[in-house]
Amino acid sequence: AGYTVCGPSRTALLTGRHSGNFARYGYDGEHLAAGQAVTLGEVLSGAGYATALFGKSAPLSTPTASGFDAFVGQVSQLDCHNMYPRVIDAGETLGGCNLTLNWKAKSRDLCMASPERYNYTTDVFVGAALKWLDNIAAAPAAEGSAEQRPFFLYLSLTVPHAGGWTDNAAEEGAPVPTDLQYVNESSWPDVERDHAAAITYMDTCVGALVRKLRALGVEKDTLVLFASDNGAHLEGGHDVRFFNSTGGLRGHKRSMFEGGVRSPTMVRWPGKVRAGSVSRVPWAFWDVLPTLAEVAGASSAVPDDVDGRSFLRTLLGPGDDGVEGELRGGAGVVGRARAMRELDAQDLPLDSAEFLYFTGANAWANEWFDDGTEQVWGEEGEAFPAAPAALGPLAAEAPPRVRLTSYSVRAGRWKAVGSRCKHVPSMKDPIKLFDLQADPFEKRDVSGTTAGVKVVRRIRRVLIERNVTCDCFQCPGPQLASRS
Repeated sequence: AGYTVCGPSRTALLTGRHSGNFARYGYDGEHLAAGQAVTLGEVLSGAGYATALFGKSAPLSTPTASGFDAFVGQVSQLDCHNMYPRVIDAGETLGGCNLTLNWKAKSRDLCMASPERYNYTTDVFVGAALKWLDNIAAAPAAEGSAEQRPFFLYLSLTVPHAGGWTDNAAEEGAPVPTDLQYVNESSWPDVERDHAAAITYMDTCVGALVRKLRALGVEKDTLVLFASDNGAHLEGGHDVRFFNSTGGLRGHKRSMFEGGVRSPTMVRWPGKVRAGSVSRVPWAFWDVLPTLAEVAGASSAVPDDVDGRSFLRTLLGPGDDGVEGELRGGAGVVGRARAMRELDAQDLPLDSAEFLYFTGANAWANEWFDDGTEQVWGEEGEAFPAAPAALGPLAAEAPPRVRLTSYSVRAGRWKAVGSRCKHVPSMKDPIKLFDLQADPFEKRDVSGTTAGVKVVRRIRRVLIERNVTCDCFQCPGPQLASRS
């Protein structure tokens, strides 16, 4: 993923930058105005691609001014909780699409008893995407040309996020038109039947898109990526443990442990990506922009200072040197796969592209936070009247009062979780360290071992050298002042 909660995760996806550098560019993780960043849509549009966004657009405030030719969806993240709304957004107009079937009494029972009498947002988004693909197929790349224009479709579905049946942004459950094959699971709570059905319903929608690509004759020419904003959630009454949604990983959405950010990505590209192949090379949402840019032959349009690196070679398989999974970009070839093979306690050569970095609230790194209970938010920062010069160029940006936050680092076999951070990582931040190769579920903190002490010291130094922040985005309470 790109973060442990949705808005900042998609900010990383669309900008190629992780949250440790959001403050540097004035991103708040939830809103991105036109012109504030070079977006994924703009890079591909500039390469001649037709572009469209259907569904949840946040952080983009105006998708059609941020690289997307077409848009139907919901700009407000809160509005996305409404899965049977009266209106949604279209083009440049908020509320520009009237869902006429939803202007009557709505509830779980009513919507499931007669689904044909209501407009479910997932159906609206997928229907718009299928129609757009038909239109693109019918339009030549240029006048007199027999070639079809290349396209980029960003389908950002709201399910299986928790939501409601009203227009007040309530997270009442897991709205879905039907419980499908789970309808007779009488021992399951309603919300769990609905949650399972929402995921299966989404799966059928993805199948409809693949069938459309096949029908249009572009299946073998189209790269399909399916990924999640964050780890499994526990909202709207859903219990993350009911289906063992994290597969045993520690934590969940809004957690700095692996269960908060680590989720599988599925890729389909017939003839290019071998079916059934599995890669364990770690990558994150900020790597998507340079990857798709390379696919489109538009790498030169990617800003030099993005955090992401292309994982195209990982998708295509081992290169001539037999090495699987090198991520490339920036000044040369750098490899997270190589890092996974070579890093040990004595030598931790952390390049900016060789580690994954996430930030969050202080509570998201607490011991008790991954026990399946409701979230308890982190404490506010203590007085911090003056930023010491040791903070480097970010010292002037530190507000007079800084909330305590957390961060996590994935570097090869090592996973570090830091807490009680004040705006930027320091040599004094408490850090837990896990050896994911030996302990994938993060049960044993090895920060106090001989090897662990060396690794923690190196990680702290690298984070300070990189001038990243540990600011939390889409967190409760007052946000840090903008530092654009």
